[in-house]
Amino acid sequence: MNKKKLLSFALCLCILISCLFFTNNVPTAIGGTTGVYESAEPVCPPESDFTYRPIPINEPTKAVITGYTGNETKIIVPESLDGLPVTNIAYSAFAKNEKITYVKLPSTLIGISGNAFNLCSSLKEIDIAASNENFTIVDGVLYRKETDKASENYGKIKSLVIFPAGKGGKFTIPYGVESIESYAFNSCYKLTEIDMYNTVTTIGSYTFSHCWNLKSIRLSDNLQSLGLEALAYCDSLTRINLPTGLTTIGKDAVLGGIDSDSNKFYYFIDGISCTKDSYAHQYLLDQALPESIIVLNNHTITDNDTRIKIIDAYNVLPKDKNIDITVEEIPLKDVESLFPTRYSKAFAFDIDFLCDGELYTPDDNVVISFDAVCPDAIPSATKIYQQIGNSLVLVSGSAHSPFVGAQISRGGRFIILTNDDFSLKGDIDGDGLVTLSDVKTALHASTGTLTLTYEQNAAANVDNSQDGKITTKDARKILRLAGGMEIE
Repeated sequence: MNKKKLLSFALCLCILISCLFFTNNVPTAIGGTTGVYESAEPVCPPESDFTYRPIPINEPTKAVITGYTGNETKIIVPESLDGLPVTNIAYSAFAKNEKITYVKLPSTLIGISGNAFNLCSSLKEIDIAASNENFTIVDGVLYRKETDKASENYGKIKSLVIFPAGKGGKFTIPYGVESIESYAFNSCYKLTEIDMYNTVTTIGSYTFSHCWNLKSIRLSDNLQSLGLEALAYCDSLTRINLPTGLTTIGKDAVLGGIDSDSNKFYYFIDGISCTKDSYAHQYLLDQALPESIIVLNNHTITDNDTRIKIIDAYNVLPKDKNIDITVEEIPLKDVESLFPTRYSKAFAFDIDFLCDGELYTPDDNVVISFDAVCPDAIPSATKIYQQIGNSLVLVSGSAHSPFVGAQISRGGRFIILTNDDFSLKGDIDGDGLVTLSDVKTALHASTGTLTLTYEQNAAANVDNSQDGKITTKDARKILRLAGGMEIE
């Protein structure tokens, strides 16, 4: 072979080698050129990459995975090891593995420890074989299913088992979840906000522990049990609201941290809220927390979808029962014909009370807050009505109420009308009419118990005083307008 041919052959060989190394199908490097390579598709690693414990020892019939030593980042857990079906994954089996980004669990799986994937900071998605009868996946999160065939919830999600530590941001525990299992969110550093439906009654031990960037959490109003260190070491959490129904609180459940062996501390800037004389209140007192940390609130019940809130301001709701509310938004076209005045925005809801799952009527008044559905509304320019038959009955609170709300003694259909047009003199609530409601509002403004917006103040200043201050003279003139008389 002459030199020219030899040179051509060498050049072709170099090009071929380059193509092999720089093709688009090459795995992606994690952590730089010396890092682990992420497989393009999930793979089932060789059995030698797993450690397991056969059970029972004498005549084993199944395998429990106790560890993983492989380098694959997207893995499919095998359905069997040495011919034994994989039925369980043990405590810390994959813990601290920072390479794994995806894992698919087998159809044979019966049990898994909540700590099995603890501190797997790159894990963003958990999957499972569709034929698995015990677990299911929703958006990469592992849930346990109801397996009792006699239950009306058979096959539906029952508890949240593992939230992948690589996921973050805001997360809402889905409706129907009754318990959040131990370690489910432990050390999920990217998590910032947690919300949950009122179906949750139990939170296990260490569940949200060490979620350093968790800034807010709304616990279920029907929560009954909070486990050991369930909310401990959450450095960014500034407030915790412990629901009234809590009857079991584990040791150090709301611990901030430990300075030394003898000094535990609670760093929640805005405090730990609870209902006076509740079990949670006694628990906090037993922890010897300073009074500046404990914030005493009324018992509240919040609808997770709308954030409409019931406040037990007069302690009429039973403390030993599971109280909840159901809220259904009603199309405005179904109720518009009943509206008695003009409005800028309108909302309609059917709201019912439930006691242990049954329809319920409180023994006396409770307070309902609609602030969350109309956050920009001016309380003194908002009317709340309850539908009785084919009529609307005004149930709004007093003009100086600090929020959009009312006192109610039963469920039903509620209409909220908000206003922002105050062009009619004397019409302080903007409903297009001058009524006794406007007179009351003017009186509150004249005594300094209510601050009006600039536009409301202009409507209330019927005396046209130069300083714009609302006085009892304005209130008297508005009373004349409400009675259909001329202003003197």
